[in-house]
Amino acid sequence: MAEIETPEKSSAYVHAGETGIEANEILLELKFDPAGEFLTALSRRKVAVAIARKRNVSVDEDEIEAAQIEFYTERDLFEDEQIAQWLAMMHLEAHDVRAHVRELALIERAALELFDDAKVADRFAGELHSYERVTAEAFEFSTLGKAREFILAVRENELIPAGGAALEMMRRTAPEEIAAELFSAEAGDLFGPFEKDSGAFGVLILRERKDAVLDDDLVAEIREQMFDELVETELARSPIRFLK
Repeated sequence: MAEIETPEKSSAYVHAGETGIEANEILLELKFDPAGEFLTALSRRKVAVAIARKRNVSVDEDEIEAAQIEFYTERDLFEDEQIAQWLAMMHLEAHDVRAHVRELALIERAALELFDDAKVADRFAGELHSYERVTAEAFEFSTLGKAREFILAVRENELIPAGGAALEMMRRTAPEEIAAELFSAEAGDLFGPFEKDSGAFGVLILRERKDAVLDDDLVAEIREQMFDELVETELARSPIRFLK
């Protein structure tokens, strides 16, 4: 009787399409690009957790449970059966998710404890001008010539600009080449053209300038920024390195 061949067991760690990716290939990729998004995010999270634990920050069961619900909700997993199927597909156990979300909750709690509202308000007051806001209408063109023609037509009142993308930005996030002018201009002024990362050329029309206001969203943003700076300091002191 002919011997029945059994398929060789795959050593792939991840499947993408019909292609298997082995663990050593993932490690090589990380070594080739140690500043890659995945490794950087993982390293930052682990450093943030270490900072929290070093400062004796802790989270309670309610915080962990809330973080877990948020984790599953972000993945459109609401029913127990959905969650079980997803865990099986990802080869995860429920305790793996719990450990992960506990870290996320710990980081959030650490940021709150290390940088309370008073410290955030001090940062805001010290850098008030950088949090000023403008609303603008953004237009994008495939070539520099088209962008310049648009600006000329608007300034000569040959064209009423419409259909641009509405956006709001702070001074600290505005393109460097136009930030100074943008935040000292009047409504209706045009700025550009400036080259974007995509290779296209942008033109902005200022619609409104707004004083900086320390609302809840900005409090959260500044707190996150301050905690990120603490993480960056730790990473600068001891950068990513491979042990084998």
